[in-house]
Amino acid sequence: MGLRLEAHQYLVGSIAGILLLGAISSRVDASSGVKLFLDGFEFLPPHVEIAGSPPAVFVGGTTTIEWGVFGAELCRPAGGGTSGWGNLAINLPNGSFVTPPLHEETTFRLTCVNAAGESEALVVIPATVPGFPGPDFVPPGCSANPIPGTARQNFPSTYAEPFGDWPGKIGDWVDIGIQTDQWLALWFETGPELTSGKMLTIPSAQVGGDRPKTISISRCPGDFQQHTTECGFDQAYTTASLWWWTFGATDGPVCPLLPNSHYYLNVIFADKTAPELTLCRDSQGKPMPLCTFQGIPSWPWH
Repeated sequence: MGLRLEAHQYLVGSIAGILLLGAISSRVDASSGVKLFLDGFEFLPPHVEIAGSPPAVFVGGTTTIEWGVFGAELCRPAGGGTSGWGNLAINLPNGSFVTPPLHEETTFRLTCVNAAGESEALVVIPATVPGFPGPDFVPPGCSANPIPGTARQNFPSTYAEPFGDWPGKIGDWVDIGIQTDQWLALWFETGPELTSGKMLTIPSAQVGGDRPKTISISRCPGDFQQHTTECGFDQAYTTASLWWWTFGATDGPVCPLLPNSHYYLNVIFADKTAPELTLCRDSQGKPMPLCTFQGIPSWPWH
């Protein structure tokens, strides 16, 4: 991953703890609540970023904490459980720290200071037990009610139930019904191997099989507001594919997945811009009790 920050306009050099743009035109004590200005430019507290790679682990797994800092005189870590993070000497402006095995959700904090004040950033690393956590489990950082007015359909609740163990039985055609005003979240677990493939969806010949729907892959159940467009799409009465890969880059618009990690394949008969409004409707516009989509685990990318 590697965090690297772009140069900020307010930093050129450092003299005796004062970060400079040019000659000092005024200097006041930052603790007084008065702003610092250097040659007419407001002197800002540090900019701090921190992330984990991977961002989640199984219990007993490790991650690399990476940070990028701009405009700081010094930084101090905190949290990290018993990982040794709290006693780490922080390199500026960038650095990394490989954790020992993590056995619970762990928060890593980084606070940096300069003459204008201090800034803090943190990253939370979930540590989950391998295996399906259950249809009522809400992963850390996910919403328990992501789409007001709707509910999660509890069956099927894992990818394996209709399709077989991830990535599924390649080429099998499976019809899955979703009740109106509900959404599907099929939990799956990626393995350690380099894999790639796609989920092909076509209109089903079953009840309500030609209705528009939205499909996504996310770490959160019911998450249709994708942070990357490669991990979700809106399908309007047509055949479409959601490509994915693990453990390495592949040409084309594919959804990047981490190995040995948990995800959800989410499906709803609604538009992602208004997921609370069902598109599972009859020709008179009335909500239908059930609509069906057809999923086909398809051949790998290569």
